Amino acid sequence: MDFLSDGGITALGYGGSLVAEFNRRWANDYELDLRFRHTHIILEPLDTDLVGQAEAISTVAWSRVRVPTGVRVFSQPTRWVGEVSASYIPGDQGIVLDSEWLAQLGAGIELDLSKNDSAWVEELRLMARIAKGDNIEGYSVGVAIKF
Repeated sequence: MDFLSDGGITALGYGGSLVAEFNRRWANDYELDLRFRHTHIILEPLDTDLVGQAEAISTVAWSRVRVPTGVRVFSQPTRWVGEVSASYIPGDQGIVLDSEWLAQLGAGIELDLSKNDSAWVEELRLMARIAKGDNIEGYSVGVAIKF
């Protein structure tokens, strides 16, 4: 465990992800995003006495829906945002989290500033999420900014 006293480890990672994505925006400003991703990355330690490897494997189904609120802020439309995701995380990530699956549910609001010439921010989103797995549960509040 001496490598921990140095504050880190140098590792080589290789692998990849395969993603299938669908995005649809309707004329009435409703929007739907669907994404399915499978990732498999192998990490091996370099220049250390550690022996072994770690595998980051995940299969994720994720969706986001945006619905107009009818309210305008700074003369721009706002939308309700909902998210749902389910992740299967076998291998080392599942061992670390003590769960082979993780589900998330989120809700929030989004402000579209893309038509405002003076703003350098295109979208601003505030989200609250709950996450649940076999032996894990968490809550978060986050801000997303699209430039």
